[in-house]
Parts: sequence; C-alpha cells; structure tokens
Amino acid sequence: MNFKLNLKTSRGWIPAFLCLIAFAAALAWAAARPLNSPTQSHLAPLMPSGAALFIEAKDFASLLDEWNSSPEKKQWLKSDDFEVFSRSRVLLRLAEAQGQFAAAAGVPPDMPFLSRAAGKESALGFYDIGKLEFLYITRLPSSSAMQSTLWQARSKFDSRTAAGTPFFVHTDSQSGRVVAFAVAGDYLLVATREDLLAGSLELIAGGNGPKISDEDWYTQSVGAAGEPGDLRMVLNMEKIVAAPHFRSYWVQGNVAEMRQYRAAVSDLYRSGSTYREERVLFRKPASPEPANPDAVKPESAQPIQPVQRAAATPEGTQAVADLLRLVPDDAGVYRVVANPTADVALALLQTRILAPQISSAPAGNLAPSVNLTGGEVGSSTDLETLIDQPPAVRAVAEDGTTALKKALDAANIQGILVLSSTHTNPQTPFVEIRTGIALAAASDWDAPSVYAAIANVIAQPNTTQQLGATWKPAGAAPNTFMELDGLLPLRVSIRGKILIASNSAETIAALLPRLSTRATLPPASFAAGFRDSAERQNFIRLTSALDRTAPPDSDPYNAVAQQPSPGIVPANQQMQIWTPAQPTGAPEFFSGNLASLSRVFSTLDSETVVIRDSDGKTFQTVTYNWK
Repeated sequence: MNFKLNLKTSRGWIPAFLCLIAFAAALAWAAARPLNSPTQSHLAPLMPSGAALFIEAKDFASLLDEWNSSPEKKQWLKSDDFEVFSRSRVLLRLAEAQGQFAAAAGVPPDMPFLSRAAGKESALGFYDIGKLEFLYITRLPSSSAMQSTLWQARSKFDSRTAAGTPFFVHTDSQSGRVVAFAVAGDYLLVATREDLLAGSLELIAGGNGPKISDEDWYTQSVGAAGEPGDLRMVLNMEKIVAAPHFRSYWVQGNVAEMRQYRAAVSDLYRSGSTYREERVLFRKPASPEPANPDAVKPESAQPIQPVQRAAATPEGTQAVADLLRLVPDDAGVYRVVANPTADVALALLQTRILAPQISSAPAGNLAPSVNLTGGEVGSSTDLETLIDQPPAVRAVAEDGTTALKKALDAANIQGILVLSSTHTNPQTPFVEIRTGIALAAASDWDAPSVYAAIANVIAQPNTTQQLGATWKPAGAAPNTFMELDGLLPLRVSIRGKILIASNSAETIAALLPRLSTRATLPPASFAAGFRDSAERQNFIRLTSALDRTAPPDSDPYNAVAQQPSPGIVPANQQMQIWTPAQPTGAPEFFSGNLASLSRVFSTLDSETVVIRDSDGKTFQTVTYNWK
C-alpha cells in the first residue's frame, strides 16, 4: 500500500475528528527493521494499556501543515477518486461519528480545530475500531493549548480530577458519544473515553498503572525496530484482525493471511525525494498437530485458522537476488518470488506468454436443458457402428501442457521473475504489453525437452502438422534466442539454470545481456517494483480504450484521439476506436477513479518492495522515489 497515498488522501479534507482517525491509517501498513537498540518512546508510557494500535509522530504539526499546503491535496479534492471516496460507506460512517463528536464537544471538529490541537511530538492510541475509541496526546505549550476551541468551550463540560489535574468531559445524550480533554503541563490530551483520559493523567503524574509500553505486543515490536522514523505505527494484530470492522473495511482483502501475525511495527523515514518504510511482522507460532487425528473437531466447529506461508529456502532467496539482476532499468512492473510451485510457474507461463486469454465465464446457476425424445437409441441409418464389440480405444499422446508440467517439476524451480512494460506506436491508439518470465532452476534445464514441450503447448490446439510451431534461431550473437516460425510472438532462451520466455523480441534481448552481470542485492524471499511515471499515461490510454471513454485533455492520448492518424478510423465510418461514455453517476474504476488518483501523485517516480523472512519475523522495505 502506498504510504504517501494513504498519508495524504486520508487527512486534509476530512475534518479534525476524521483526521485523528486518518492519523491511525497514516502509516498504511505494518512493520519495521532490525537495527540497533530502539530509542524509547516518550508518549507510549503515557498511554493506558489495551490499545489495538499506537501511532507516534515526531512533528505532527509540520506534517499537517505540509499536507494542507501541498498541490496533491488540491488535486485530490478535484479528482474522481475523491468523488467516489466521498460517497463510500466507510466515509459516511466516519462522518456520522464526526457529527456525534461535534455534538458532544460543542465545537466543530474541522481542520482549524485540528491545526490548533496539533503539537510537535504527538501520539494516538486506538482502543476500539468499531466504536472509534481513541486517546490523542500531543506536546503543546500550555499557552497554545489554552487557545484551542475545546479549552474555550470548557464551561459546557463537566469537571473531573485525576492525579490532581483537572479535566473536562461531556456526553452527548442522543448518541452517547463521550469527549474528554485536559491540559497537563505541556501536554494536550483528547479522548473519547473518560477512563482513558484519567488513566493517562495518572501516568503523566508518575503513577504505576498499566500502559502500552508494558504490553508484549508493543515491546516485542519496538525491540526489533530501531530508531523511530518520522512516523511510527505499532499494531496489536491479534486484536485488530478479530475486529469485524477490520474484516469489513480492510481494503487488501487478505484478512485470513493476516491472522498468522500477532504484532507489527512500521517506520516511515523521509529524506529528500526518497520515502522509505521499514516494516516487521511477527508471526504466531505454528499450531501443533493434534495427537489423535480422530479427535479433531468437525470443520464447522473449528475456528478459522491463519494461512501459514511456507518459508523460502536459502536457495530460493539467493535465486531472487540472482533474478533481480536481470530486471532492465526501463521495466514498468516486475515481481520476483522465491520457491514457486511448478503449478504457479505453469499458470504464469500460460496466462502471460503461451496462451493469454480472458478467463472463463462464471458457472451458471441454471440447470442444463434436456432434450426429451421418444426413447430411441441409435439410428437406422448408422450402419458403421458395431454394437457387438467394444469401441476401439485410441491412443492419446501426452499433450504439451503435461510434458511442460513434468519439465517444471523436474527442474525444482528456485525462483521466478515476471516483468512487463507497456509500449505505444504513435501511429495507432493501441498499447502493447511486453512481458518476460525468467525461471531459475536448481540444476541445468533439459533444453530439448523444454523446447519440445512448449512447442506442443502451442501446436496441439492451434496448428495442423506443427505448422508455425517450429523453432528457429533469432537475435544477434552472443545473445541469440529461439522463436517460433509462426505468427505467435514467442521467444525462449535456456542458459544453464535460467529459462527465459517472452512475447517480445525487445524484452528478451534486454534480459539476455544481463545474465553476465553479478548479483549485488542480498537474498530475499520476494521483491517487486513499479515505475509509476513511465506507465501512468499508457495505463490511462489503455483503460480509456477498454472503457471506451475519451481521456481528459491533459493526457497525450487525447491529442491522438482528437486528430485521427492512419491507425484511427474517423467517427463517420463504420468502426470507431472509442466513443465518449454516457454519464452514469460514477466514473469508470480504472480509467476514471484510479487514473485520477495516479494523476494526483504525478510526482511519484517509482516504488519498490523487498521482503525477507527470519526467525518468525517478516521484514519488509518499501521505498518510494519522487521526482
């Protein structure tokens, strides 16, 4: 998940109460890096125990000012993505909670409210996601805190005292929403539960009450994280995943996979044009096998078990490093995975290179029609079928897919690289997707068998007498490769343990010279990258054509669409490349919603993800490069 995307789109427009909630989502997603001994948080010891997540910023006020003055905020407020987001169920629920907060506080929780309540060092603890129960602490001079709208409206609140410090609380009679706040020295505290605020004041006064910094999920996470970044988020995954609201609104949709983690921590470091997230996720111990298999509860009575991802082998992680050296500098998107199964490799080869096609239609829910007859069997005109002998059994040769699957199984694949880039021809409106796949095997490939199997995959359903499915050499030495002599754009090269297949001569020609380079990156179980600046316009162009919508004037393709070239048929002829979409009340998801969000972050150049596993932990590094 894109950190800056979440940081900026979550705050800004949403008024103060929602901004506090967005502050909880600001770090996008879990976990940190194994460095030196961590620097102790100054605010975690002031947070009562029981939180689901804890977020801390070194300078929240500066981050908020940066967002409010950013061009991304202005662009996003005008985008299709914001228009759709403003009508989403989750935002409507948050807006309802915002109104309840305003009724209880007596002041509108708008952006000026948050700006006055944002100090330098700040922290937010979320205790209940569904009820939006939180405690916010910020380091703010008392003179500034007393200028806040909450302090000015304190006469409308009931007065309480905790640890000798007065605080103020009010409950909205209609919704039951509670708002409490206090000024304790240079701290401003705001909470939606009275006990949380009172407990924090006790801790500020030096009390020994239970606090976040004493809980295992927090201490284990920050113990592996090192120096805090500009933003840090620590998550109690066992509590978060159990929340029904998380299961309903978590955009990634991988809740079952997240059940394998018990805690996570993530740090964001900003340095010039580079943002870097360092994450660490702590896996739960694997559940032991039952001693008596017969005693296992029926499936309906068992709790949902987490999805345990198989750990990559040392050979697999080294294969990822070896394959990363093959990625060209101009690759639009790439992904490298350690220890894929032969089934995964076969599926990728078939869907991306050998037989790309639209997936089959979903199964119908209607019963098949039945042709009712009078009960006759056979036909009086069928004189060739013998009824007193069993039908002849025809020998069926092994098809190419089965042979290729056997070759992949025998190779014991250690890693797989999949990369794609889009290219356009100025004379046509079409976008070409060039794809390459590289497989790293445990030993040298059986080249003749693999070439024969791939040719059979192509020949059997598509050709007669192997026409167009014969290999011929191509390319310039020393980077030659084999290609089919038919119309199918298929190129393959096998060099020892590496097999490369591509639908583009340019792509395989770019990969082969890099085989002579040395791997410079450390081993990893997963790596991926995306060059947003290079792919943005082609993505908009492609999805606009698929949606049959006209791209906006700011896009280069609009000039092509408005000024027909030899590749575009004018609208007054029978065929039309695209037609303006009729208003439907909502923008198209890809060419409208996502394209507008991509334009908001037009200064994002690229992003990369690297994942490593070690000792029950998953380490992730996500890097964002800005122009």
